[in-house]
Order: sequence, then C-alpha cells, then structure tokens
Amino acid sequence: MKAAHPLSNFVTLETDSIEVVRDAMTRAYCRHRVHTEHWQPKIAARHHEVTLSTLSLHYLTYGMEITVCASELPDFFLLDLPLSGHCSYRVGSREFTSGEGLGCVVSPGLTLQTKWSCDTALMAVKVPRAVLERHLADTLECTITEPLRFEPEFDYSFGARASLRALVDFLVLELDRHDAMRHTPLWCAQMERAVAMGLLTTQRHNYTEALEAQVTNPGPRYLLRAEAFIRANLSNEVGIAEIATAAGVPERTLFAAYRKHKGLSPIAHYRALRLQAARDNLVRPEPADTVASIACRWGFYHLGHFSRDYYRRFGERPSETLKAHC
Repeated sequence: MKAAHPLSNFVTLETDSIEVVRDAMTRAYCRHRVHTEHWQPKIAARHHEVTLSTLSLHYLTYGMEITVCASELPDFFLLDLPLSGHCSYRVGSREFTSGEGLGCVVSPGLTLQTKWSCDTALMAVKVPRAVLERHLADTLECTITEPLRFEPEFDYSFGARASLRALVDFLVLELDRHDAMRHTPLWCAQMERAVAMGLLTTQRHNYTEALEAQVTNPGPRYLLRAEAFIRANLSNEVGIAEIATAAGVPERTLFAAYRKHKGLSPIAHYRALRLQAARDNLVRPEPADTVASIACRWGFYHLGHFSRDYYRRFGERPSETLKAHC
C-alpha cells in the first residue's frame, strides 16, 4: 500500500499544468516565476496547506526538474525541510544545495532562486514576519529596530535544529488526524509559539547574540541594579544620568554593559518596558481609561509617536488592543 503524502487531508493542488502551478503558488506564497527547460513539461505537482493560527505548514512537490525565482519574499519567513531529492538554492548572494539533513530559511526582502530535482518533495513552514518579530521582541523586552535576518543554511542533521524538525514532524502527524487538537485555538497558539521560539533559538540570525546574552549571562550586578531602578521608576521621567547613578557606574560603562548583555541602550530598554506597561493597562483597563490617559500615564505624550511605536512593538494599534478588552 502506497504511503499517503503528508497533510493528505489538506490538498489544495494536484495538477499536470505548469500554468496552474504558477497561479496557485503565487497565491500560496508570493509573485514568482516557475519555468523548466523541457519543451512539453510532464509535471505532477501537489500542494497541501494547513494554517494553525497564523503559521502555515505546506507539503510541495513538482514531480519534475524545475526552477523557481522570486524577486523577494514580502512579509514572511520560509523554512524549507526537504523530504526527498535535492534543491539548489540561491538566497541573496548565498548559494548551497539542500538535501537530507540540510534545509533553508529564507528571510523577507531577499531574492530567492531554487532548482528542484525531479524527485524533490519538501515540507515548508511559513511564518508571518510580524509574528516572528513579535516573539523576538517579547523575549528581548525591546522594540525590534532592524529587520530580523536569518542565516539561510539550516542544518537539522543533529542537535537542537533536529529537535525543531521533529516538532514539525509531530505537527504534521497530529494535523493529519481527524480528531486532532488543531481544533483547539489555544493549542494552535502554543504550537505556533513553540515553532517560532524553536527557530529563533536554534538558527543564527542578527539578534542571536542578544538572545544568548540574555539567557546565559544576566550581566554584572550593576546591570541588575540599573534594571531594578528602571522597573521601579517606569511611571517617572528618568534619564541616563539617574540610571547610571543608581547602578553605581559611569554612563559609558553602563552603555557598554547594556550593549553586550541586552543588545540595546538603557534608555531603549526603559522605553520598551514603558510600552509593555502601557499594553498591560490596555489589556486590563479601568472603566475610565482611554488610549490617551494610559499613554500619558507611562510618559508617552505624543500620541502619534506612541501609536507608531506601539504598532511596531506589538503588531496592532493601541486603540485595537483597548477595544478588544473593553
């Protein structure tokens, strides 16, 4: 008996038409080109797709040698995990060939070209940029100022990345069950978080050092004193001089420690914590609370700037948060 394809309950495409493939894959991913050197291509394409909450899982095969080109990924990250065959990747300026144990992570804004062997089949995890960067911001307790950018080569043949691959395999098996927990929104949200944090903590990116420093090295005692002072004075206006005095070190020393252990400045950390405090109030408002009153409570007196920074940090406007919890 022939084994079923992964995510067999979520078939979105089964076709021998390359034109149909082009249109369907543009809808599923982004605008791109699909071409082959064969004059009359014999394609046997399949695409299966299921979405948890915002993260989606995809099974894809073309059944022939084919080249796919995208000028850039718009607003999502893509993790490709080959099941069979091999793909030659060009991600930005990086080139490599994937196969058993080696996949690819593509970040938004990068050009992508892949050449598939005829027997290539893969699982792909598609994560919206806003979702993944929000998990990163929550972990670092700061606003993400530079776009998140991953190293493209994803070696999951051993170690922690193998565990992430195993988590994806578990999700595929679970989602293929008719009585699966995918019908439980809370479970879907937790699985999305597990995959997002797995990717953030196993694959190197431009915020990896900040994450590692936060987990493995909380920093010297004066850094802890500075953070305690900041947290105790979130409702007050404080500057770098007051924070350095509370820490008991010169401002330059404090700046250097913050950059090394947290990847941001003391004032940026102070502002991020204030934004979080404002969000906490918006989620649990008092009867008379408004966006303006909460913003001013935490020192944000320019509502336009507050709304902009809040949206960058949390992916929604303050008014949307308040409305959802009134």
